[in-house]
Amino acid sequence: MDKLGRAAAVCALLMAVLSAQAGHDEGMNALATRDFPRARAEFETEPDNPKALYQLSRMARFGQGEAPDEARAARLLSRAASLGHLEARLDLVFVLGNGRGVPKDPAAAIQLLETLAAEGQAEAEVNLGRVFRFGWWDQARDDARATRHFEKAMRGGDDNGRALYAQALIEGLGVARDEARGAQLLQEAAERGHIESQLEYGRILTAGLGVAKDEAAGAEWYRKAAERSDRVGQYRLGLVYLRGRGLPRDEALGARWIDASARQGWVW
Repeated sequence: MDKLGRAAAVCALLMAVLSAQAGHDEGMNALATRDFPRARAEFETEPDNPKALYQLSRMARFGQGEAPDEARAARLLSRAASLGHLEARLDLVFVLGNGRGVPKDPAAAIQLLETLAAEGQAEAEVNLGRVFRFGWWDQARDDARATRHFEKAMRGGDDNGRALYAQALIEGLGVARDEARGAQLLQEAAERGHIESQLEYGRILTAGLGVAKDEAAGAEWYRKAAERSDRVGQYRLGLVYLRGRGLPRDEALGARWIDASARQGWVW
């Protein structure tokens, strides 16, 4: 191939890449304005782009511009996952485990989680732990196995794993009970802004588990979560005000926080 031919080939390849990127980007722009028909049309211009396929799967699942269709969503998600799209692979776990649009297949869901965890995906490691901590998909509960997954995720820097491992230490779930160590781990994650840790650290301060009982300090951790619009934090802070435990009693303020929680769908 002469220089002119090579230049033409490179130009054609570049144009193809730019065209595909434009389709996905234009689709995302259309989604942002809720122009679902245009978004779908843009994404469908690139049937081999995993990012576009992932967005199409979400549109099918949530009925954005079309009737909800879990079977179509599952097919699109599977295709995106097969092309290596990480979020699609993580979502496919729950499609398989819960049988959304496909026959329920917990074994395949767990196998995919194990593959992702082996690749170093902390979210998959945490979810493997949850499978065995909470008995997802009719699996037998195994606290020791669950706790090993949480610890591994924590050592990889994941604060969800840290919070769950801390809870295991505090409650002695699959590991020797160590309330003080669990409290320390929760405090570290809470101070970094991890909401679930803020809630749990507030709970153990209020109850005096592994730390000196301090209802006022516990209430302040609930406040941090509540002020970031976390509905559980809002509910717990509301109860603190209603009961006057850790903060001065204020029934009106307590009711407002609980109402804010309920407006976000929290049911107690």
